[in-house]
Amino acid sequence: MATPLFDVQVESRDMEVTVRLQGELDFSSARVLDVVTRDLANRESVHLVFDFENLTFLDSEGVKVLLEIRRKVRGANGSLEIVHCRRDVGRVFEILGFVEDLCVRVAEA
Repeated sequence: MATPLFDVQVESRDMEVTVRLQGELDFSSARVLDVVTRDLANRESVHLVFDFENLTFLDSEGVKVLLEIRRKVRGANGSLEIVHCRRDVGRVFEILGFVEDLCVRVAEA
């Protein structure tokens, strides 16, 4: 069985940056996300929006990298939110208690 591809697309408009994820954010892909967002997260006063509409899976390593990105963004006086989060992926944030910390917006059914 083939492993689903992980893809990251970045769209920047002034101080808002949208990061669209597709596939599975897990141990193997978390490092990719960290590398792609490293400079973005350190921008002064950036608003980083993660679009999870096409994210099909999230594990603890994915959550860990998101928390690290959030720490960097806040350190640079920025903000972070997650939008269009599927219910099954959003459940991970609910179980771990990070819905409010990561500003997770679960998509309507």
